[in-house]
Amino acid sequence: TSVGKGAFGGLTEDKINVGAGFPTYYVVSNEALLGHIGSPAPDLDLTGFEGVTSIGDEAFLGCGLTSVLLPDSVESIGELAFFKNDLESIELGRGIRSIGDYAFSFNEDLVRITIGRGVEIGEEVLPYDNNFRDAYKAGGAGTYCRDEDGSWIKQEYHTYQFKLEGLAEEYEVMNGLEAPKDEDFTGIKPVKLSIVEDQTLDIPYCGLVRVAPVGAGNLQLWAKDTEGKWHDINQVGWGPKEGFPITNAVTDVYVIPINPFEGSVTLKLIDISEWYGAEDDVVINQEIPVKSVEPDSTPSES
Repeated sequence: TSVGKGAFGGLTEDKINVGAGFPTYYVVSNEALLGHIGSPAPDLDLTGFEGVTSIGDEAFLGCGLTSVLLPDSVESIGELAFFKNDLESIELGRGIRSIGDYAFSFNEDLVRITIGRGVEIGEEVLPYDNNFRDAYKAGGAGTYCRDEDGSWIKQEYHTYQFKLEGLAEEYEVMNGLEAPKDEDFTGIKPVKLSIVEDQTLDIPYCGLVRVAPVGAGNLQLWAKDTEGKWHDINQVGWGPKEGFPITNAVTDVYVIPINPFEGSVTLKLIDISEWYGAEDDVVINQEIPVKSVEPDSTPSES
């Protein structure tokens, strides 16, 4: 049994929440998760506590944890919060801004951490002195792996590009669509859009991404989601707001030119998790050539 410092100070009954590892109870006060009563599951999942902004000092000290998932709302992790567990790797959400002294120390098997930008790191947060803090100050956001000598080495993520199959050399202008139905695309050949590796480096990117709105004034780019709803990528982008992992999935995109045009449009893949470390969080910035012309109105010879 473990309860964080001051866990019951001014605590009311509605601030004691049942967690995923019932009958473990988690103590939450003023948006801080202070500790627990009972033994949490080794694979601790706190993502249901969206709205919690901090993990208290010593909150999960010596609990035998093998993994932990935190909600993106968490901004700070207190001193000794996950001290002396059995963690092997951790992924810290994009909300994290500070980690207290010794927060993850004495996790002797901890060899990998993924962390966002701009995090203030205390004393000996990870095993082996301040080696990780030094590496993070030099390398910034990303994934780091511990070497045999105790040093932490930033891993280079693969680079990526968009792959488009079936993009026509020329399109004919047509009327734009509003709230389209499946039948509106009958006879139109889609472009097969996917994300593929460009350069294979240390590791694949493990964060979440989203296709940004294109913002071109001359066309629509329609795609249907898994719920059967149509979205114009040109206006709203592609993917849920919380992002999606990079996979080999292929999306059918229907190009609907609404004005004559010859040039290029820019497709951007945005890093939602903010781990990739790219400038402005742009993982892919790719120019796609597009040409559209008015339909040929020349009457056919009889």
